[in-house]
Amino acid sequence: MVEGKLVDSSAIIMDVMARANEIHRINFSHMSQQPRRREIFVGWQAPTWPWCKLNTDGSVRNSWDAGAGGVIHDYAGNWISGFCMNIGECTVVMAKLWGLYQGLLLAWEAGIKWLLVEVDSLCVTQMISKQVVVPNVSYALVVAVRDLLNRNWQVCLTHIYREANSVADFMANRALSLPSGMHLFSSPSVGIYSDILQDMIGVAKPRIVPI
Repeated sequence: MVEGKLVDSSAIIMDVMARANEIHRINFSHMSQQPRRREIFVGWQAPTWPWCKLNTDGSVRNSWDAGAGGVIHDYAGNWISGFCMNIGECTVVMAKLWGLYQGLLLAWEAGIKWLLVEVDSLCVTQMISKQVVVPNVSYALVVAVRDLLNRNWQVCLTHIYREANSVADFMANRALSLPSGMHLFSSPSVGIYSDILQDMIGVAKPRIVPI
């Protein structure tokens, strides 16, 4: 009896089952909309001969203090050249663009003709490849990068995960502690040997990515 009325028990059971099915449908629909993910292992890899590899990055601290850095390795993983650039004040995207520009310029001036370039900013690679609209503040620098890429050499620009960009990340962060301007390194700087060793022996780090 419900609210003074006699109700068929089978009707109650059917109503409960219908409600349970609806709850299950809603929960399953919600779960199916969640992106599926899996774990992968990411690490830096040396290029094949005759290619060299440039890794660059940018960093911003305390909202505006910006630095950029990068490193060039040969096909055997040997250090060719590295740089840090204390930029001053700019956004993190601009810092990463500055890192890419200065790294390309350094490689060009070193006479490298076969260059793989890796950055861990998808936004930067998309701006360079004209996949997204370039903000006015970044336009001149993006054009300068494109001009360098279009010179008489073989260059391939790709996006990587930050786990494969630890040396460039170190250089970009170190730039923040240096005086303003460019600083070149013909050999690895102090404190970076651990990251270089991990890259050389092929240490891979876990990362969760969408399927």
